[in-house]
Amino acid sequence: MAGFFPGPQGSRIGIGGDAPFQVLNERLNYLLKGEKLSYGVARISIGGIREGSYVGEAGGAVFPITGEGIRPSIMHAYLMSKVIKGESPNIIKSSILNKIINAHLDFINKAKNTEHPGSKIVQIFMGKANKV
Repeated sequence: MAGFFPGPQGSRIGIGGDAPFQVLNERLNYLLKGEKLSYGVARISIGGIREGSYVGEAGGAVFPITGEGIRPSIMHAYLMSKVIKGESPNIIKSSILNKIINAHLDFINKAKNTEHPGSKIVQIFMGKANKV
């Protein structure tokens, strides 16, 4: 997952993933040519929704295949508000958000057992493969 955020002093470009920091740094350096003022990498929590009072990306609200966290974090915050208010204590486990994240994790775990996991995930995500 990579991000690009334009700003007044230049753009902020980042990369994140489940790979070790050294691998993420190498990927970022490969992608970025030219002058770099500073850069950093971050691991992304892609283990699914966490139990407890964590909200958003800290609570595991990330789509594991794409690394997207903004939309799932907003959805997770809404669901957590229902939990905190006591309106729906079990709403997260039965939510469509949890089902989507678990489907992503299922694809990833099955793809890890193939010869080229990254290629298999792309094929599945683009609708070009039905099975792992």
